[in-house]
Amino acid sequence: MLELRRIMMYLKNVHFCFIGSHTELEKYKEYTEKENVHCIDKSLSVDDFLYEFEFMLGENSDLSALVLKGAERKRSILLVDDDPVCLRNMTNWLKNFYHVSVAKSGAACISFLGKNKPDLILLDYEMPVCDGLQTLEMIRNEADYAEIPVIFLTGVSDMDKVKEALKLKPQGYILKNTDRIDFLNKVNQIFGN
Repeated sequence: MLELRRIMMYLKNVHFCFIGSHTELEKYKEYTEKENVHCIDKSLSVDDFLYEFEFMLGENSDLSALVLKGAERKRSILLVDDDPVCLRNMTNWLKNFYHVSVAKSGAACISFLGKNKPDLILLDYEMPVCDGLQTLEMIRNEADYAEIPVIFLTGVSDMDKVKEALKLKPQGYILKNTDRIDFLNKVNQIFGN
């Protein structure tokens, strides 16, 4: 519940659906006083659950519109990193909210952009052969994808390197040790969420 409280503080306009009883939900009222918290009984069959969920959407036209809008198109993010552990973790954090693609190098990123146009690129700063700075320079020099927002995602916190990266005007700079909620909040801000 403490994690939920934290999520609710950072992520604006997010709706929560508790699977459990309304009695259980009452125990945690201090955490859930927002009107965007809904409850569906956990003892329901799958068909009854779907009925209750659709009913809940029908009762809240704003929520229904959000769900339908989300079903129409998820925004897409390209993760560029040579570290498979980082790729896996970031993908897991993002996949419920965004369509996520991965590239394991700067060259793979440029190749991907030749065929696809993501809504956002999360770019590692330090990679072998073609680092994040070189990759961002190539992105900015191509008219077809120069306007794609790019956020550096990196373990580099050295101020001189940060200043060097900011000269290329990325939309942000997120340290890899940022926790999940802060990370998602920073990504959401790019999309105005």
